[in-house]
Amino acid sequence: MARDSSQKNILVTILFIIVIGLFLVYFGAFSVNNSLNVYAEEIVKKCSSSGFPPACYDEEVPELMDILSLEDVFEVTKLIQAKDRRYLYCHVLGHSLSEREMRKDPSKWKEVLSKAPPTFCNNGFLHGAMIARFNTDVFTDEMVEEIKPDLANVCEDREDRKFVGVEKSMCYHAIGHLNMYASNADPIKSVELCQEVAVKEDGRNYLQTCTEGVFMQIYQPLVPEDFALIADFAPTNQDDAREFCSHFEGELYDACNREAWPLWREDIMRPGGVERFCLYTDDDLGQRKCTAAIMNMVAATIISDQNDFDGLAEYCDSLEQEKFRRRCFANSATRLIQIDPRYTKDAIKVCSLAEERGLEFECYRDLSYYGSFSFHQESKEIEEYCFNLPKEWRNSCLAGNVSIRE
Repeated sequence: MARDSSQKNILVTILFIIVIGLFLVYFGAFSVNNSLNVYAEEIVKKCSSSGFPPACYDEEVPELMDILSLEDVFEVTKLIQAKDRRYLYCHVLGHSLSEREMRKDPSKWKEVLSKAPPTFCNNGFLHGAMIARFNTDVFTDEMVEEIKPDLANVCEDREDRKFVGVEKSMCYHAIGHLNMYASNADPIKSVELCQEVAVKEDGRNYLQTCTEGVFMQIYQPLVPEDFALIADFAPTNQDDAREFCSHFEGELYDACNREAWPLWREDIMRPGGVERFCLYTDDDLGQRKCTAAIMNMVAATIISDQNDFDGLAEYCDSLEQEKFRRRCFANSATRLIQIDPRYTKDAIKVCSLAEERGLEFECYRDLSYYGSFSFHQESKEIEEYCFNLPKEWRNSCLAGNVSIRE
């Protein structure tokens, strides 16, 4: 009996230790999360009186890196996004955070690339780390040859990071940006460098996103170095942009024109805007790529900034051709997933609006494709994502066998 009593005492003691341990872990985590929420609330309150809070967040959040870990700053950003949907697109912040992290040890730029959560701030962290690594150098031809191996493999899987499809695509897009630095702002040389590093022997091809990065660098500079890089030749009005792009052919012509959209932003946001803009080409594939690029901005503005789903539906309804209306809803839905898969239910809501108009097939098809594009196959995340889709799309989403080519 004494031995039984002793065993019971030991079991009670062990159970007590486990309970106390769980208690400490839970409340320790609660305490950390609560303190991070305080930082988020303070920043939201401080920026509420600014003319445009997202720009204020871009300035305030990086300052937290002086007192918090990078991982905690990521969490604070997510908390701010939950409080203010206008901050879903935080690309500039991503640049700032990665540049700060790079200052600690520029030689570890590949390790820095691995620190951000998938698709964080629309891959702004990824872009910033790569550009911060290279944009302070004046490149010679010999230096370009030296960095080609890095450019060819930095976006590929390695032991410390397995990239999903969207991350690889955006990574090669970032290479397009920094190619403009490597070529001393020569678009032709930059695209040639894209062709060397973004087209793979196994058939994978990231040339489109890399090329778009080249021309985006011309039309959407972010930091003083960007503006200085393109100051001597970048078009500043619509006529100059069309003239500039007329010197290119094929995909280069299309990429140059569709990335020039900032010069048409006001007109694009009016009813029928994306259709008017994308009719610079008669090629249907070119129009499809253009619509996808433009709806990235339109959807982020109407849904992310204004949370106006009815406004988005009205915008899509204003387009004359059915193919543009279909693509309007589909590209808006996938845009939300590209910003952050947390907004899957909002993306489904966009497809529901398309369904009310008999335009849902393309929308659900593209969301199904984005399962394998945004998550690792057979992961818990892809299962959760795919089961949000209508039943008829779940299996194809899980299997990853959907193509978005028309």
